[in-house]
Formats: sequence, C-alpha cells, structure tokens
Amino acid sequence: MSKRAALIYRSNMRNTEKVAFVIKEGLEDAGFKVSLKKTEKAGGIDYVEYDLVCVGFPSYEWHPPKPMADLLKRNLNKHRKERGVKLGAL
Repeated sequence: MSKRAALIYRSNMRNTEKVAFVIKEGLEDAGFKVSLKKTEKAGGIDYVEYDLVCVGFPSYEWHPPKPMADLLKRNLNKHRKERGVKLGAL
C-alpha cells in the first residue's frame, strides 16, 4: 500500500507554488500518492486520511497569510473536537 501525502500551499508570486511542485515530484519518486491543493481548494481536506501533510506559504511578519492561518485553525479545531486528535500545532 502506498503512502498518501497532502501538499497545501498559498503562493502569491508563484515561488511557493514552484517549491510545492518540486516537493510533489520528490514525494512521488519516494512512492507517495500526492494530493496537491491550493489553499482555496483545500477546505474539505481531512488531515487524518494522509500519512504526511505539508503546508507552504509566504511569511508576513513571521505569520502565514490569513487564508492559510484560517484554514489550518479551522481544520485543526475540527479534528480536535471530532476525533480527539492532539496536535502540537497552532
């Protein structure tokens, strides 16, 4: 059974997007089945369906852009409530 990875990214100037595609290629070479999604299309992603979840985004004053921060907080809170997942993030 192959491992699954989710790559979620936000890219304003396409630099993060380029990196996301390179990481995707590397993970696929390592045998992962990869789902690559922009922040706007990742709202329904279920983190626990994946063996690896990676996020990429530009940093503004050491913080992610609001759309990425909102997505991460919403999904992490959902998993904490529904599944009792205890994550060391946000």
